[in-house]
Amino acid sequence: DLISLKLANTGTQAPALSFLKEVLPEGPLSLEDLELQRNLLTTEGGKVLGTILRDAPNLKTIRLYASRITPEGGTGILTGLMASSNLQVLDLLNNNIGKGNVENLAAVLANNPNLKELKIGGCGFVGQNLIRIAHVVGSNNPKMQQLDLGASGIGIVSIGKVLEILKPLNEITHLTLEENHLKTEGAKAIAEAIENGMFPKLTHLNLKDNEIGSIGAIRIAKAVASRGKGFRRLELDCNTISDWTVSEIQALFAKRGMVSDCLGEMDLNDPEMDEDELNKEFASAKVTPSNPDDAENAGAHGRGGGAGSGQQSSEFGDAHAEKRIERDPSHVRRLSAAFWEGMQIFSIEAKKALFGDSTVKVDESLKALTIPKRPTNRPLSSHLSSAANALARDILAYDLGYGITESIRRE
Repeated sequence: DLISLKLANTGTQAPALSFLKEVLPEGPLSLEDLELQRNLLTTEGGKVLGTILRDAPNLKTIRLYASRITPEGGTGILTGLMASSNLQVLDLLNNNIGKGNVENLAAVLANNPNLKELKIGGCGFVGQNLIRIAHVVGSNNPKMQQLDLGASGIGIVSIGKVLEILKPLNEITHLTLEENHLKTEGAKAIAEAIENGMFPKLTHLNLKDNEIGSIGAIRIAKAVASRGKGFRRLELDCNTISDWTVSEIQALFAKRGMVSDCLGEMDLNDPEMDEDELNKEFASAKVTPSNPDDAENAGAHGRGGGAGSGQQSSEFGDAHAEKRIERDPSHVRRLSAAFWEGMQIFSIEAKKALFGDSTVKVDESLKALTIPKRPTNRPLSSHLSSAANALARDILAYDLGYGITESIRRE
């Protein structure tokens, strides 16, 4: 009897599946493991596969990720899977099947209470459709261990709903939420849930590409670090997390005795775009530029709102108390030419707001060490804002002895 069939990445299309159906024996199949990921199933392949799945009631694992399945093909597959009640792994990742299939997927999930792995990231189940699927998983799949909801349009509001719905899932070890819109507030919500005991067996958390800044990163890192050595991997790449924050997280994990690669690769992280954190945590007074043309540069950019929106978070103090970053004057000088161009047109008041009453002087040698030029397709005001934020963050992070207080203003 055919128990396992693995045809991953073989260019399999509808004609091949039609031939397979012809050679398979009639009646219920003994098939338990089917792997057809990275093929070209599209609409017709999905429909043919659905007819095969109707005769496979013993199926436990099916992997179809990245097989170019359409919504119509997805309907055929999910309809076929309704014949199964023994599924443990359902991997539909990165197939555009969401349109019109939310109830079909819900029926499959409800009929398979032993499901341990569900991957529907990038399938088009978004908004209320995702909430519907989350409700079914939370109430019908208590053995779930690996859940992938990446690229599902989850934002800072919907993440709270999703977490509340998924509270019963105490067996989760791997949670993937990459390519959503969580931002720092969403990261904080996840951190709070973890600190309150949610997902007690969590070992892997993927939050790549979520517009998370330094404060959110520190918050989530402290939450998973509270789990100790049992936690194995935190993915935060493709966000906007400052270099010093990355160093702090690595130091925190090392202090807790966690595995050396607990923080995943950060090659695509953009540390210079960490604007929202400075806006929220370091801006404490509004500076009125003497030149009206400076108004846009002084506060129009960044995701975190205007000045006066908050005091410095204790998360920064806690992190730096654990390990002071080694001083690195070259890092604070990593400023773009646009920063100095903008500083020349800033008012005296704006300069004082940035540098306080200290004796800091912007000398020619520091100006000469600026590196990347402003990209031609990026507004000067946006580039200037990023550079100013980087300077203020780095002065605070590295404590270079300039006498600048925590009340530094980004303006």
